Amino acid sequence: MIITDKFVWVHLPKCAGTKTRMVLQKAFRGKILYQSPIGKEHEGAIPEGFVLGDKEIVINFRKLPSFLISKSMHHYRYDAYPTKLIYNEQELLDLVKQGKTIQPPKQIITADLVLNGFTKILHSGNQVTYIRQEFYEKDMRKFLNRFKIGPADLKSKHSLRRPYDLLSEDNLNEEDIKNIYEKNPNWSKLEQRIYNE
Repeated sequence: MIITDKFVWVHLPKCAGTKTRMVLQKAFRGKILYQSPIGKEHEGAIPEGFVLGDKEIVINFRKLPSFLISKSMHHYRYDAYPTKLIYNEQELLDLVKQGKTIQPPKQIITADLVLNGFTKILHSGNQVTYIRQEFYEKDMRKFLNRFKIGPADLKSKHSLRRPYDLLSEDNLNEEDIKNIYEKNPNWSKLEQRIYNE
C-alpha cells in the first residue's frame, strides 16, 4: 500500500503490483505519506493513524484465469515457501481448473478469498481506479497524466511475464474457464464491470 494526500494505492497480489509500486515510488517521490513495510505489501485496510477520507482508491487487477495461473506459478517457482515440495505442477494446474490456488505454506484458496481482503476499501464509496494488467501502460499513463506526471518510465527490471510449462492458460479449455468463473463469482462480477464484458 502507498498513501499520498490524493490517493491510496492497494496491492492486490499478482496483478503487476511490484512494478506499480516501483513506478509510484519514483513518480511521487517526496509525496508518499505511508508505504507498507516489507512483508505487509498486500494489506487491504488503512493502517492506524491514517484516514481514508475522500482519497481515490487505486488498485491493479487482471483477468481471473491468468491471476490463478500466475499466483500458482509464483509460489511453485519463486517463493521461499516449500510449495514445490507439496504440489507438483500438474496438481497446481488441477487446482486452477477448480478455481483455486495455493496460499503458502499449504492453504488452498479461491481468488474470491484473496479479493475479500480488499472488500472494505473497495466498497468505501470512494472513487476507484483500476489498473488492468492487460492494458497496463495505457491505464497507468492515464492515471499519471492526471497528476501531470509523464512521460513516466513504465519499464522496470521486474518482468510482468515469466515462463510457464504446464501452468499455462493454453492448458485451460472452455469448460475449465467456465468453472473457474463460477467458483469465483465476486471476482467474476468485478472483472465484468472493469472490462465492460
